[in-house]
Amino acid sequence: MVKFLKEIKYGFPPEHEDAVLALMEDAGITSFYIEKGEGLCTISVYDAEMPEGYPLYIQKISEVELSEDTWAGSYYEDIDGVMAGSGIYVRYNPEAPVPEECRYVIDIDPVNSFGDGNHPTTRMCLELLMKHIESLVPGTVPGLKMADIGTGTGILSILAHKMGLRNIEMSDIDPVSVEKSSKNLRRNGIDSLNPVVSDLYEHEFTDKYNIITANLLTVVIEDNIDKLVSALAHEGVIIFSGIGKRWTDEIMGLFDSRNLYVRAHEILDGWNGFMVIAGI
Repeated sequence: MVKFLKEIKYGFPPEHEDAVLALMEDAGITSFYIEKGEGLCTISVYDAEMPEGYPLYIQKISEVELSEDTWAGSYYEDIDGVMAGSGIYVRYNPEAPVPEECRYVIDIDPVNSFGDGNHPTTRMCLELLMKHIESLVPGTVPGLKMADIGTGTGILSILAHKMGLRNIEMSDIDPVSVEKSSKNLRRNGIDSLNPVVSDLYEHEFTDKYNIITANLLTVVIEDNIDKLVSALAHEGVIIFSGIGKRWTDEIMGLFDSRNLYVRAHEILDGWNGFMVIAGI
């Protein structure tokens, strides 16, 4: 049976980009793509619609149904890969040459799961994770434990493994993402990790982790902050993203209320990335 994906394209003035991003976040819409123009920006929304009563400055341009053959990978057909941080190259075509400035190559099939190296939240998580691992005493890295919550394509776990971590737990609420991350692990020659389907709201951690990555919706982070903090090992860090900049003050207040110290904070294209550590 052929699967179809609904794509609705809207146009809006560039000065309203932050408000449109906030609208997406409030509505829980995560599958969208923004193209920036000088006089007009467009946003393509997939398998969702703008919430009722959306602002008049947003105008619907088109609505189409794309067959699986059309949308599942067409965006990546002419793209070999992308630099997703300082020295991190995410490669879609395993036969493509690697840029000279690259230190870490992550081979992935990006179709049908989140984490292709393009989205600002993924890029910030990669950068924060890389810098943190590089700051550690090299001999200690293989013994660290990491939990990758909302693993998507598995991109963060793959980077961590390439940098020496071996004890990594990967989970995602989406079975398709878990299947895709498993394939991407094999694509990178990793056969020791086993991603699982798990809902963070129901998940019970049975271990303590030196690194937790959580590139999630703001509301999911807020609802599960105590669970995540309780899973931290002594001097462990949590890397958060998926938080729009309109929620910066709110999330900083949440960190403060849980005695979390912000060790690093990045902002990219209207999104926040944080690395936090529990206070003593």
